[in-house]
Amino acid sequence: MNQESLMHHFTWWSGKSISLLLILMVIHTGLIMNAQHIYVTTPENINSDDTYVFYLHGAIVQQQGANAISDRFGAYEYANIVQAFADKGYQVISEVRPKDAEIARYAVKISNEISHLISAGVPTNSITVVGASMGGYITLEVAYKLKNPDLNFAVLGLCSDHAFEYFSNRSSELCGNFFSIYEKSDGPKSCSKLLDHLSCGKSFKELALNMGNGHGFLYKPYSEWVGPLLEWINTK
Repeated sequence: MNQESLMHHFTWWSGKSISLLLILMVIHTGLIMNAQHIYVTTPENINSDDTYVFYLHGAIVQQQGANAISDRFGAYEYANIVQAFADKGYQVISEVRPKDAEIARYAVKISNEISHLISAGVPTNSITVVGASMGGYITLEVAYKLKNPDLNFAVLGLCSDHAFEYFSNRSSELCGNFFSIYEKSDGPKSCSKLLDHLSCGKSFKELALNMGNGHGFLYKPYSEWVGPLLEWINTK
């Protein structure tokens, strides 16, 4: 190989290496940016112009951890669900709850974090609490405790007979904008008799899915529920 060919060969590989390095830098930077949108508690630096989403997972994650797997429904893609909100630029606050976490007590923790955001200047309509299954119980407990009609609450696969009984004596005191999503093949069904026509409920919307995967619909960030939920959040 002569000197000219050698220089051409070196230049070609150098260009490829630089291009690869730039691609890796872009990917790495993107990952860092996305990671910066996810917190286990309210971030130290609060921007009042941001939209904040609390995601409260189902009971199986509380018992098994972030990599929970159901014999019936498969893997609970907790990280991917949280990332789906972060990818839209929301500031996401979520953690794997301790195994001994109690619904009412954990709701106090979330309520305090929301109050902290509000005191820092975040408008209440820029805060949404999303609760899946057991997380939905906590979500409504927060709505009951804060009694703020401008806060947004979304529940997934919540309204079983047990849920109606659990909130029956306090349903009139639930307060906020509510969005319920349920799967027709799942046990929990419509939340309308619990969340519609509340004296302190500013609005109520519901989406019935027909995916055929029962409670497993909330185990992954399926577009069938993530898309409508993101759209709902954006209108608040």
